[in-house]
Amino acid sequence: MAGLNSLTFGGNLVADPDYRVTATGTAVCNLRIAVTDRRKDGTGKWVDGDKLFINGAVWGETADNVKASLRAGMEVIICGKLRQRQYRDKEGAKREVMEMDIQKIGVTLGTQTAVVTKAGASRGRASNPAEAAQAGDPWQSEHAVLADQPDPFNTY
Repeated sequence: MAGLNSLTFGGNLVADPDYRVTATGTAVCNLRIAVTDRRKDGTGKWVDGDKLFINGAVWGETADNVKASLRAGMEVIICGKLRQRQYRDKEGAKREVMEMDIQKIGVTLGTQTAVVTKAGASRGRASNPAEAAQAGDPWQSEHAVLADQPDPFNTY
């Protein structure tokens, strides 16, 4: 399977996302996520296994959303690609790191709750149902119902 490079991890944010804007104006959030393998021991009791720390970055509009939504300690799921990067440290020594280029990120709902708010119209989407209906795009509205069709979710 040459070229297959897609990973998914679930874990907790170690610190608040580190948000910055590059010289070219692109937003980026650097994240560190702790992944702990949990398993049952011989008595059936849950125990923590080894910890794995994943460093990663999320870019653009998603970085803005991460900055506004996520905090240290929150349980998240990340999906992305593993990247190997080389750089020189302060002393000039050549270093190499493995990082995750995070393409999707979200909170898990097993131990926490979330309130989701649509982020806005930056990708040609209406930011609220009234704007969506006015723009003639029923699929971008909060509760898309075509005028000449019955609402399939209305059971009363």
